[in-house]
Amino acid sequence: MKQTHTEVLIIGAGPTGLMLANMLHTYGINFRIIDKKQGPSRYSKALGIHPRAMEIMELAGLSAPLLKHGFLAKHAQLYSNNKPLFRINFSLLNRDTDYSFLNIIPQRETELILENHLPPKKVERGKRLTNLIQEHNGVKALIQGQTEEEISARFVVGCDGAHSSTRKILQMPFEGKSEGVSVMLGDVKLKQSPFREYLNLISNKNGLLFVAPFKGEYTRIIVIDLTKQDRHFPSKVDMNTFRASISHVYGESLEIEDPYWLSGLTTSHRHAASYRDGNVLLAGDAAHVHNPVGGQGMNIGFQDAVNIAWKLAYVIKNNFNPTLLDSYQQERKPIAAEIIKKTSRMINVISMNEPWAIQTRNNMMKLLLQRTLLQKKVMKNLSQLTHDYTGTAYSKHILKLTGKPAGVRVPPCLIVTATWENINVYELLRSGECLFLVYGNEHFFRKKQTVLQRAMETFNKECGNILRPVFLLNNESREKLDESENVFIDLYDEAKEKLDLQLYDVLVIRPDAHTLFHTSIRNVEAVKKALNYYFR
Repeated sequence: MKQTHTEVLIIGAGPTGLMLANMLHTYGINFRIIDKKQGPSRYSKALGIHPRAMEIMELAGLSAPLLKHGFLAKHAQLYSNNKPLFRINFSLLNRDTDYSFLNIIPQRETELILENHLPPKKVERGKRLTNLIQEHNGVKALIQGQTEEEISARFVVGCDGAHSSTRKILQMPFEGKSEGVSVMLGDVKLKQSPFREYLNLISNKNGLLFVAPFKGEYTRIIVIDLTKQDRHFPSKVDMNTFRASISHVYGESLEIEDPYWLSGLTTSHRHAASYRDGNVLLAGDAAHVHNPVGGQGMNIGFQDAVNIAWKLAYVIKNNFNPTLLDSYQQERKPIAAEIIKKTSRMINVISMNEPWAIQTRNNMMKLLLQRTLLQKKVMKNLSQLTHDYTGTAYSKHILKLTGKPAGVRVPPCLIVTATWENINVYELLRSGECLFLVYGNEHFFRKKQTVLQRAMETFNKECGNILRPVFLLNNESREKLDESENVFIDLYDEAKEKLDLQLYDVLVIRPDAHTLFHTSIRNVEAVKKALNYYFR
C-alpha cells in the first residue's frame, strides 16, 4: 500500500472544500484535497453568493472572477396571486458592504473558479475515504482510488456533504428531522420571460414559485406545489411534471425548454453533535444542513472554511496549541443553529396553504417590509452581514476588559499607502497575519512608531510571526511620509467610520476579517491579556 504524508487532508471538493483549499494555499500550508467524483459537478445546485461571502472571497483574491461570471441581482420582486406585493432593494446595503447585491452564479461555475485558482490538477478525483485512524499527533486516512493509499495527515477536514463519509466513520450523531416540504427545481430556458431583471417570488394558495435569471440563457425555477406533497410528490421530476406544477402555482403556463438540470428534494435540517473529534474536523454540509430557503447553505460553508483555515495554519506553522481549533466550533456552531431555526421558520411561513393565513402573512410582510429600516435589517440578516462572534465566552471576556466585544465583522475598507496608492484592508490580510492596527495622527506616529514596532517584534518572537503592524494615520496627514509597507492613511475616512475608530485606538483584525479586540493604545495590559487569552 502506498504511504504518503500531508499537513491537511480535505475530503470533498465542493464549495466548502475548495474554499478551504484556497485559503490554505494562500497561507502556504501543505494540503491535499480528494473527491470521490471523477469530475466537477455538472449541475447548478446552489445559485446565490451573498454579500458577506463575496467579501471573504477577497481574502483569497477570488472576488473579481466571481463578479465577472455572475448576474448581479439588485432587486427581488414579491407577488401575491400574480399581483406585485412589494420590492426588496439590495442597494439599501450599499453603506454596509461593497457588494450590495446577490451574485447569481451556478454552483458548477463557482466550483470551477475556485478550482482554477488552485495549482493545476490539485484536486485528486476518483478517490474516496474508507477509514480514519486517529493517532496522538495526526490521523491516518485510508483512501481508495485506482489503488489503495494510506495518507498520514496532521489534520483531516470533512467537507464531503450531507452524506459525509468522514462524519459516518467518526460515528458522529447528525441530529435533526425532515420538515416535510417537497420542492421541485430546475434550470431551464424560459421563452418570453416576464422575469428578466429581478429575483421573483410568487406566492398563493396553490404554492410558491421562485424565478431567478442568471448570466447566460438559463433561468432557475423553484416550485412548491401544495398538491404534490408527501406521497403525491413524483419519484422523479421530469419536464411534464415540472411544467404542470409551474402552471398550477403561476396560474398560467410558462414556456420552458432545454432543461439543463431538473431535481426534487424534501426539506430537512440536521446538525452534527460536534464539529471536531481529535484531529478530524467537519465543515459545510458535513456539519450542518437545512432547507434551501434564503440560499444560506453554500455561503455558510464558505465562512466555515475561512474560519478554520487560519487556525489550522497557526497550529501547523506557528506551533500554537491545537486547543485553538476548539474556537472553530464555539464560533461557527451557534451561527449554523440559528440558520437552521431561521430557515425552518421561513419554510413554514412560505408553505402556508390556508387563504386566511396567506392573506395575514402577506399583509404583515407588506406592512413591515415596506419600511426601509426594517427591510434593510432583514436583508442584512439574510446576506449574512450580521454574522459575527460577539456571543462567545471570549468576546464577553474582552467586553469586560475593554468595553468593546470581540468577533465583530470587519467590512472591506479602502485606505492609502504612504506612496498614495489605494489598497483594501482585506489585501493586507492575505498573508494570514493578524493586523495590529494603530490609529493616530502624524505626530503620534513619528513619536511612537519605534516603540510599537519593538513591542510587536517581541510578541512575534515569542509567539511566531502572527502580528503585522499597521500604522493608520487620520486624513489630516498630508505631508510626504517615510515610505514604509506598514504606514497607511485613512484618506477617505472609511476605516474611521466602518471600524468605529478613535484617535490612539488599537484594533487587532483576525485573518478571517473579524476583530480580535479593540481598545485604546493606552490600555496596554488589556492588549497583553487579550492576546494571551485567545492564543493561550
